[in-house]
Amino acid sequence: MPQIEPSVLTALMAAAKSTVSNAAAAISLAAMDAGSSTAVEQRDALVAALRRQPSKVLKARKEAGEVLPIPPTTPAQLEIWSLYADCVGDPLLRGHLHHLLLDEQ
Repeated sequence: MPQIEPSVLTALMAAAKSTVSNAAAAISLAAMDAGSSTAVEQRDALVAALRRQPSKVLKARKEAGEVLPIPPTTPAQLEIWSLYADCVGDPLLRGHLHHLLLDEQ
């Protein structure tokens, strides 16, 4: 399991505090100079999470056999989202990550 990159967590928290939406935070986080390949991978997974809208009725749609409108995530993305979901101090961002993780169950 990967470790949290402190520079990515710091940039994520700064982006969450300085913006009014997840989309704006994604732009801010994407502009971060991540450095290592691990940090780049984590940053990119979190940018994807910030740009993704959680489903309001995903479970009911799966049960009905509907094709889901959101693209599937990779196992690596889910692992990174899970890694950061409990470490993020911003409650809205924490809730967003947990909602995305629930969508994937």
